[in-house]
Amino acid sequence: LNLIRNAGVVYMVGADITSFEMAHNIIAKAGSLIALIALLFLTFKIVPELYNEILCIFDLPKRNGPVENFFAEFLGKTKK
Repeated sequence: LNLIRNAGVVYMVGADITSFEMAHNIIAKAGSLIALIALLFLTFKIVPELYNEILCIFDLPKRNGPVENFFAEFLGKTKK
């Protein structure tokens, strides 16, 4: 994908379609963002359980970790 992006920048600058800054910083980066989002949707379509695993990251602050569980057992406290 990066080769296609770089080739597009070289073509646009070489053919005097636009300046390098416009080709690289705006057009190519926007195209890369669109390609990245498309790959994200394709990945979630192929591996749907990955989506659930990523969403579980947002629940991490609400869960007790191993240290909290150790001290809860040590002090005799149980989570309800």
